[in-house]
Amino acid sequence: MQRIIVTLLILLIAFASYKFGKIITEKSVQSTVLKNLEGTQEMKALQAIVKGVSEGNKIQSTIFLELSSTSTAYLGIDYKVLDEDATVLQSEPRKYFYVVNFDKQTKKIAAIQPYTIEIN
Repeated sequence: MQRIIVTLLILLIAFASYKFGKIITEKSVQSTVLKNLEGTQEMKALQAIVKGVSEGNKIQSTIFLELSSTSTAYLGIDYKVLDEDATVLQSEPRKYFYVVNFDKQTKKIAAIQPYTIEIN
């Protein structure tokens, strides 16, 4: 019984380490790709949208990068409508604007394309 418990604990620790490492790696990739996007026309356009949409403290908008694979990500904006106490009144679904392809190893931007939805 004791061996089973020890084995389960080892498996649990290994799984937690794997998940934690995966989260850290993903955040690192996101950070590097976002940094490499600075200065591009697409990022400047999104920054202008965020600046134009924000109304004091009533609307909060942030640029996000969502990884979809090891070399592709979606770039867009998150919107939240806040009241005077900074309580979220409404949270819009994420708005995707661009698909970013980047080199898997160096995280350098390979291509930025408009986000499109295929309709069959």
